[in-house]
Amino acid sequence: MIYGFAVCLMAKADIGISPITSIAFALYHIFPDLSLGITQLIMNGLFVLAQAVLLGRQFEKIQYLQFAASILFSFFIDLTMPLVEMIASFHDGFMFRIVLFAISMLTMAIGLTIILITGLIMLPGDGIAKTIAKKLNWNFGKAKVIFDSSCVASTCIISLLVLHEIVGIQIGTVIAALCLGRIVRLFSSILKARKIHTDLSPDQQVHDGARVSVSKGNQ
Repeated sequence: MIYGFAVCLMAKADIGISPITSIAFALYHIFPDLSLGITQLIMNGLFVLAQAVLLGRQFEKIQYLQFAASILFSFFIDLTMPLVEMIASFHDGFMFRIVLFAISMLTMAIGLTIILITGLIMLPGDGIAKTIAKKLNWNFGKAKVIFDSSCVASTCIISLLVLHEIVGIQIGTVIAALCLGRIVRLFSSILKARKIHTDLSPDQQVHDGARVSVSKGNQ
């Protein structure tokens, strides 16, 4: 639900759609009878199949639950879109649109970080990035940036060939492609550091604090 709401916010901010939604957004304009949720469901299905092909026998059967996650994701896109349209109608200023975009970026990053930290089933667009990271021995942030950038390039090609114009790709898309993976990596490192600290026993935390105090005193 968090992710679906974030996608709608970014779409209505109208300064660029999110990279993993960009191809679906182009298809949504090419086939206007289909909702954005449906075109995203189609793309997510292809992403799951791509993971299965790339990983072969290493692809865990439980990851097919990404299909179920995709259905929920698409459902919440179509469910929350009217609400976001109502919010966006309150103000049409550029600064308001920037605020909507910023909120959508943070919401996406938080949702993805929670999925990574907790080990929940990922959405296919993120699952394929994780697969690329595993195959090429990259960290997830790097793979996410490269995959998102490839989605943006594909969207430009598809929309130019069919619609003769680029749809959905603006400065916000570039910012999301370059920064979302890095924000997720930052959030993940912060949460992991906090988890390590909270996992320490009270005695260990006291000793660590004492070490810090001693080192400061020696300085």
